[in-house]
Amino acid sequence: MTEIEDVIHKAIVDSIVLDCVGENLPSFVLAHLSMTPDCVKVLDLHGNLNFMSENGMCAMEIDDFFKVVGHKWWDLWPEESQSFVKSAFERARAGEIVQFEAGCPTMKHNMRCWDVTVRAIYCPNGRVDKILAVSRDVSGQRSGCAPCGGCLCRYGAN
Repeated sequence: MTEIEDVIHKAIVDSIVLDCVGENLPSFVLAHLSMTPDCVKVLDLHGNLNFMSENGMCAMEIDDFFKVVGHKWWDLWPEESQSFVKSAFERARAGEIVQFEAGCPTMKHNMRCWDVTVRAIYCPNGRVDKILAVSRDVSGQRSGCAPCGGCLCRYGAN
């Protein structure tokens, strides 16, 4: 996991704790999120998209978050990749840190290659509360990228 992913994970965990006591999301969390070009997403335990960073929306070419909020994260992926992405989500929900690389088009149908890390966000009592999915556009570093199940996918746990 990269340093920025660690910072984002801690900031989101802190914000969940603050949300439990009724305080607003602190400005430092938003500052951290605005510093990364990554697509940072928070999913509920059913896989529904609850949050996406502004830079993530730009990377995914999403003009209106309300068109995707509440949708299953894996439904944003090509049909042939959905079971793979759902499996990564389920493994993260079980406590694994999962990483894979796969192609997925943006909302404007421009194909991108994504390096994705998925992990659980824990409550202070130790139970999984949310899922963090961080996707980095690595298209410029690859000559091509297959959908999940293709030869370019990695699937591993830390």
